Formats: sequence, structure tokens, C-alpha cells
Amino acid sequence: MRQVKIICLMLALTTVLIMGTGLQSAHAVFEMTVDSVVIQDNGTGDFRSEVGVIGYTSSIGTVVGSSIGSLTYPELNLSPVISATGSFDIWLTLTDIGPSSGVVETTASFNGASAASFTSYVDLSNSLYGTSTTTGSITGLTGNDTSSPLTLTSPYSMTAKASITNTSGIASGALNVQVVPEPISSTLFIIGGAVMGGRLYRRRKRA
Repeated sequence: MRQVKIICLMLALTTVLIMGTGLQSAHAVFEMTVDSVVIQDNGTGDFRSEVGVIGYTSSIGTVVGSSIGSLTYPELNLSPVISATGSFDIWLTLTDIGPSSGVVETTASFNGASAASFTSYVDLSNSLYGTSTTTGSITGLTGNDTSSPLTLTSPYSMTAKASITNTSGIASGALNVQVVPEPISSTLFIIGGAVMGGRLYRRRKRA
């Protein structure tokens, strides 16, 4: 019984770590830059009133960026709709997150653009738009990239960048960057199965 309780406790703790805190840091800075114009969450130019969501409209089109997830497993979403022609860089950044342990998944899907590239970064110096470590790189309108396993101490920052070239019509799509835990090791379940099997074996032997 003692072994079973220990295994259950280990599984519960693992679940808590995977789910994260579900909270945002009171000191976190969430910011977006569209074609060199900086827009802070609930700042000048942000037409979205929700905390953690930035909406901005200009001559190039409309861009919405959001920060969801938790401090432990943050997630950035960037959704531009570009109606102007030209080449544009769009950045989304979040500071004061972590600690995290897992991989960074970067996924992009775009339509209408003549060229596009997408990059994600983490920065242990916790800098806005910090690019010290590249965690994902995609060239082309669609794709995904997964980093190697990372252990990120708190606080750190995470940044997503979309570079879009539009020659005609409307270019639109989405970029998603998120920290996800590595799959739970099967070791815990193997140990649990072995303990339970041993207990059943002893009971049958006594019988």
C-alpha cells in the first residue's frame, strides 16, 4: 500500500507540473511590433480590451496577437491579415515567464503571401524581443519546427516573429509558438505495474 501511495503522489505531482500555474505574472510585459510600430497590451493603438490580447489596425492591415497558457507553459499566437503590398516584419514578445522544462513547438500556416518566414526565440536574460536562443525556424507559407528539450529558468522571455511579403491581394494566416512538456516517461507506469503485479502475486501465493 505504501508503494502505491508513493506512485500516486508522483503521478499527481507530474500532472501539476504539466498543467503549470495557469497564472500570468503581474510583472510580465506583453508587446507587439508591427512594421516598426510598438503596441503594448491595453496601450495606445490596441483595440482589444482583454488582457493578453493585442489588436492593431494600420495601413498594412489588421494584426491580432495573444498570450495564453501559463507561466510554466506559455503560448503565443499571431494572426495577421495584410492587405498592403510590401515586406513586413511582425513581432510578438512576452517577458517574465517560467520556469519551464520541455520543448518549444513552432507552427505556421499562411495563405496569399508571395513569401514568408517564421522564427521563435527564448531569452534567459528576460529581454523584450530577446533572440539569444532560436527555438524554431520555418521558411515558406506553412510548416512546423520543434526545438530540442530545454530547461528554462525563471524569468525568461519568449518571442515570435513573422516576416511576410505580399505582392497582391490579401495575405493572412497564423503563427503559434508554445512550450509543451515532453511526454511523461513510461518509467512511472512500469514501476507502478511491477508493484501492483508483485502484490497480486503475493496474494495468490498466500491463497
